[in-house]
Amino acid sequence: MNNKIFFISEVAQGYEGDLHLAKKLIYESSKAGAHIVKFQLVYADEIATKDYTHYNFFRKLELTKKQWQTVVKTAKNLKLKIYFDIFGVKSLNLSEEIGVDGIKIHPTDINNINLIKSVNKSKIKNVILGIGGASLIDIKKAVKILNKNLTVMIGFQSYPTPNKEINLNKLIFLRKILNKKISLGYADHSIKDSASAILPAICLGATFIEKHLTLKSKIALEDSESAIYKNEFKELIKSSKFASEAIGNSKNKLGYFLSKNETKYKKNIQRSLVLNKSLLKNTKIKKNNIFDLKRTSIKNTFSSFNQIKNKVTKYNLKKNTPIEKKHIHE
Repeated sequence: MNNKIFFISEVAQGYEGDLHLAKKLIYESSKAGAHIVKFQLVYADEIATKDYTHYNFFRKLELTKKQWQTVVKTAKNLKLKIYFDIFGVKSLNLSEEIGVDGIKIHPTDINNINLIKSVNKSKIKNVILGIGGASLIDIKKAVKILNKNLTVMIGFQSYPTPNKEINLNKLIFLRKILNKKISLGYADHSIKDSASAILPAICLGATFIEKHLTLKSKIALEDSESAIYKNEFKELIKSSKFASEAIGNSKNKLGYFLSKNETKYKKNIQRSLVLNKSLLKNTKIKKNNIFDLKRTSIKNTFSSFNQIKNKVTKYNLKKNTPIEKKHIHE
């Protein structure tokens, strides 16, 4: 199991079409310790028709190519990976042209097969597939098309998502049906206590965690309903590191092994075979019920009856004697 956890600082539409604000959110993401910062690269005409309620707001979110280049450069100068949500071929092509590190296919595009095929043909290697609200059939279709470094990400925005609607068990199910090379992710939109959902998600196999980050301002920024501030983001990452360490790594097919420290612990507390009655020299050991298991400071003792079954004693041995290798014939 790969326990490296990648935190995505989700800006989404929180930059509100303002380059200065976008750069500020990138700086805050860096200070928060995020690994990736993500924006929605919006062109209104890719998302909606002019009669749609939020069409004019989408238009306000549009930045120029030069501005988006500045956004990418700012992130990379701060050693942050940068991803874009794309909503059509135009935003996909610009993402590829200006050298983003990855893209996300929004859950609303899970049925947009032409766009998904275009993503697969692009040079962009890292792709997150959002599956909030998607059926299993839709998920399988999209996954089959995408021959990329793919992350399948659960989670949906419902301002905020009620705890009972999160259903992290989906991660277990997805791990069973998806190729092991496909990563799993969780986009958290809870608000009460993000850690209560994010930490279990990590334990269930999510290696990409997406969480909205916002700024303190007099007027709440777009997409701030389930967003957190820089310091809260820091604490989440700190907690996730502890969770990741606690999960550990499986080194064999059974997924179970003992660490060096655990092996040492076992050796220190292991009980040894101790006689509960005296035995004479040259006695063949046939019965298990002549021994008790007790802790002893003596080394080179036996802990299992099968290790000495049918062996012969070299000496007369008194009751309460821990059985050592020197006490029996090989």
